[in-house]
Amino acid sequence: QLQHAQPIHSLHIGNDGAAFVEVLVGSSSGGDFQVSFAALPNPPEPHPSLTRAWPVQVLLPSAALMSPSESRAGAEPRRVRLFGPDSLVKAAAQGGRDRLRVVLSQPYCQSRPYGLSFVRVFAAPGDEE
Repeated sequence: QLQHAQPIHSLHIGNDGAAFVEVLVGSSSGGDFQVSFAALPNPPEPHPSLTRAWPVQVLLPSAALMSPSESRAGAEPRRVRLFGPDSLVKAAAQGGRDRLRVVLSQPYCQSRPYGLSFVRVFAAPGDEE
């Protein structure tokens, strides 16, 4: 949750072993919707975080933080990637958003934990950070 809704200019992401990152954005005033598993033959009990989700847009399409060989070897797991305006989906970045959902994956090495060190969100130059 960000302090207030505003357009997003760029992101700095500190990796800690994840191979891929995707960032979704939404608005706390955008309304809630229910995730339904009713169409499945044996519907699972949904996780509580899925039953009260918020509508999202892709801000940063899936981006590599590590190569497959680096992931398997555990080489350079802590890097910082800078994603400027050219990397972000313009329609999602320009609208006022105050919620981020960061999706990580590490399909190449499942024996090590992975995550992020930090995520910094920047407004357009001249706006408040």
